[in-house]
Amino acid sequence: AGDMRGVLDGEEKVVFTVKVVDGIKKDLLAYHDEIISTPDHVWLWISGQTLLGRMYVPWLLTGRFDASFFLRTLSHELEHQVEHKRGLYNREYAMQDRIEQWMERDGNNWLGCMAPLYTIFCDTYTEGVAMFAETQHRESFSIEQPRLKTMYGTLCAIARETDAGRAEKMSDKEFTPTSQDGTYYLGRLMCYTIGLARQLHNVSIRSLSPEQRWLDNRSIGAYLRENLTVSLAGLEPDVFSDTLKELQGIHHHRQFIKAYTQACDYLGLVRPIRFLDQELFDWLKRTATAARADAVKVVAERFDSAA
Repeated sequence: AGDMRGVLDGEEKVVFTVKVVDGIKKDLLAYHDEIISTPDHVWLWISGQTLLGRMYVPWLLTGRFDASFFLRTLSHELEHQVEHKRGLYNREYAMQDRIEQWMERDGNNWLGCMAPLYTIFCDTYTEGVAMFAETQHRESFSIEQPRLKTMYGTLCAIARETDAGRAEKMSDKEFTPTSQDGTYYLGRLMCYTIGLARQLHNVSIRSLSPEQRWLDNRSIGAYLRENLTVSLAGLEPDVFSDTLKELQGIHHHRQFIKAYTQACDYLGLVRPIRFLDQELFDWLKRTATAARADAVKVVAERFDSAA
């Protein structure tokens, strides 16, 4: 099971070890441990409180439990196993080590934002694809301009921050993944946008609110600009499947951002709905490394070659 593809296709077997932990103390619902997982042995942690509340108690009271919740959770964590075996986390950890080495050059005063910023770049892809994978049967997706404006402002503020502690606090407040916010939401939005562009090459997408109407690639950009919050229907099953395959074939967050940028161009999206595209990515890097003029050139070169 070198890359988990055979397992997902039902052609190979893999061992799962599920460890039940105190979810409140560990601050988690479910977690894939990429440190000790191997191609043939997947380690998952799951909250005991979640098992009690979502499985045991409902089963006692009604003889039923929310099986779809566990299917989505398992799908999400298995996607992280796929990403892990493709080496995505190894590259992320190596880059974080490089950032720490660069920061040692001048303490905490010139690359303070780079570690949380790079984590956001990586999590937007890895968590986004995992969230997208678990929403195959989701009936709708919400695009919220106010939320995106807030996230955009925070992201720009992080890039300007030279103090590591303050940058980390801003990142934790706005971008720490939760079920509805942070890089979970942003990454899933980017994945959905890539799929949306694929779908609108051939068929329309249905708006569920604020209006019930069909949208094509010529009308969707203006429609999203004119409405602060829009709920769109889920992607067609074949479009979803093809989009997920495309996303799973991406090996770097740069490729992910490039695919997202191309989708935004095709759909005619503008900010804040057009979020982490190539232009913003480049601006964030330049801003983050510009705190010390005498260091920006060498750091930018190193970051570009390694990121």
